[in-house]
Amino acid sequence: MSGKILCLLPRMQDPRIARRIDMLKQAGFQVEVLAFERNESAGAGRRADSLIKLLGKIPDGNYLSRMPRMASCLHKVRRALGRTDAIYAFNTDLAVLSIVAGVGLAKPLALEIADISAIQTASRLGWLFRGLERLTIQRCRLLVLTTAAYHPYYQTWLKVDTPSLIVENKVDASFAASVRAAKSDASPEEPQAKPPLRLGWFGKLGDDWSMRLVERLAEMEPQRFTAFLAGMPDQRIKNFHSRIKRYPNIDFQPGFIHPQGLIEIHRKVFLTLACYPPQMPYGWAQSNRFYDACLFQKPLLVRTGTSDADQVLRYDIGLAIRTADVDQAAAQVLDISTADWLRWCANMAALPPQVYCISNEIDALQKAFRNLMDA
Repeated sequence: MSGKILCLLPRMQDPRIARRIDMLKQAGFQVEVLAFERNESAGAGRRADSLIKLLGKIPDGNYLSRMPRMASCLHKVRRALGRTDAIYAFNTDLAVLSIVAGVGLAKPLALEIADISAIQTASRLGWLFRGLERLTIQRCRLLVLTTAAYHPYYQTWLKVDTPSLIVENKVDASFAASVRAAKSDASPEEPQAKPPLRLGWFGKLGDDWSMRLVERLAEMEPQRFTAFLAGMPDQRIKNFHSRIKRYPNIDFQPGFIHPQGLIEIHRKVFLTLACYPPQMPYGWAQSNRFYDACLFQKPLLVRTGTSDADQVLRYDIGLAIRTADVDQAAAQVLDISTADWLRWCANMAALPPQVYCISNEIDALQKAFRNLMDA
């Protein structure tokens, strides 16, 4: 018996979720997918390679405004629950939806946590959110976490003992193998005595500190510095389009299609920008950009105090920026030498593939869901 898993998705387009559904299929499970629709462009990310049944359209950001739409589709979710052996919810609110829709059905529930948001660790209203989250996770049989750094939040803050599995946002093994095989064609030219700083910033572009760093670099050394930005600008960066238009050495491509788009955009750059804030909770996260940069051997720019910086320092594969001052950070970047860049590239080339691509995670996911179904 292969086992049937119902996946509940907060959006149709998400490379991480699409990759996870691929892994479930490779593990031998039958997968049914229910998803909500968002205001997503064609280049917002890869869709799961499955028939996706829509539950309706929900807005971004405002969780309270989603509740009526979610309540209206309870009957659809309950019918789907009757056809499945286990539920895989990709967000806490979808776990709540499956719990309410599945009253009396006793279907085992797994919840994947990709991010921890600021409200979850806030001192004022955070206690209310954490209380609701604790009740939800106590009803789950499995937590899938994208980084082991999230363990303290669930074990110490929430004090839940739900079994957990770490499945990082690593790249697909077959895709990684094809990229490595074609690496000689994908490499840019080697920089000269003082390397041109061709910087790539990809994905969801939502960190204003990173934006200000790119702007400052573009101002300080316009002949040496260029930037290529690709992805989806977030509303947290005010006046994004008007800001990049001021700089002829900053190019922007709205969106890109996975996985071929990853190859195209990484061919254009020497360095990858992955400067997430070191404050909690963002400092816990291990970014998609880290894994992509390792695969394409594009040394990283990160901020100290983050999970990405821990790995960059461990393997010596990029620059860990030590300051929150944008001018000082730009000076650190501009001080990168050819020797630095060549050393980082060599260290990236020597990384064990399991650092950045999927290896035994499929077997671990298979075992975890078999245990759910057999219990």
